[in-house]
Amino acid sequence: MKKFRPIKGKYTYFVRNIARLSRTHSNEEKITLPNGSISNVYTGLFINNEFVDSVDRKVFETINPSTGKVITSVAEASDKDVDLAVEAAENAFNDVWCHVDGKERGKLLNKLANLMERDLEELAALETLDNGKPFHSAKANDLPGAISCYRYFAGWCDKIHGKVIETQHDKFCYTRREPFGVCGAIIPWNYPIEMQAWKIAPALACGINLI
Repeated sequence: MKKFRPIKGKYTYFVRNIARLSRTHSNEEKITLPNGSISNVYTGLFINNEFVDSVDRKVFETINPSTGKVITSVAEASDKDVDLAVEAAENAFNDVWCHVDGKERGKLLNKLANLMERDLEELAALETLDNGKPFHSAKANDLPGAISCYRYFAGWCDKIHGKVIETQHDKFCYTRREPFGVCGAIIPWNYPIEMQAWKIAPALACGINLI
């Protein structure tokens, strides 16, 4: 396997994990979309910036609601996996993410929105398979809504400020907004790709990371 030369600098952590993501994983599946094209998807848990099997190797089937057929099997998380995810998120927060300035966070959120726009057709097809809604609805509503959400909060990244509060002449009063750590996000089934954006985008914009 090709070795990646260490890169020193402000975002070494991100570069190292992007290199890790570029490698082949055993939990990668090829999904046939309704138009006959093939989509490569990962079926593992996304922990510490890589897709991994669950600790106990349990999986569950994801079903196409329109046909009742199995799409694939995906990793089933347990409390042990949650603990690992929280630990990884805390380390990433303390080591890197809480130190990334607002301008850079905005660039990263906009980059994610750009990638979603690039792959809109494929993402909409996957959403349709998994969710059962019409393709045109996912393409015209869910994906654009998620992309708009990321762009909206990208614009907020460098505009989250504290304030100076008027008080007695010999006192100085101010507020300061700081990221507080890791948060957990739970979403329902009906708008998954849009609802994840509603959770992820504001958290990342504020310098918080989440599981």
